[in-house]
Amino acid sequence: MARSFYSHIRDAWKNPDDGKLAELQWQRTQEWRDQGAVERVDRPTRLDRARSLGYKAK
Repeated sequence: MARSFYSHIRDAWKNPDDGKLAELQWQRTQEWRDQGAVERVDRPTRLDRARSLGYKAK
């Protein structure tokens, strides 16, 4: 059975130090350092978790 795209995202988040996710998080933390303590984001950073909680892109 083929796995969904969201299952691949979930597996990547289980071990974030491997693969592209580590590089992506490094870039995000560099950008976040310049921002304030609380910022509103346009899209969720963890799409698999957001979808499981009911997020739908409009």
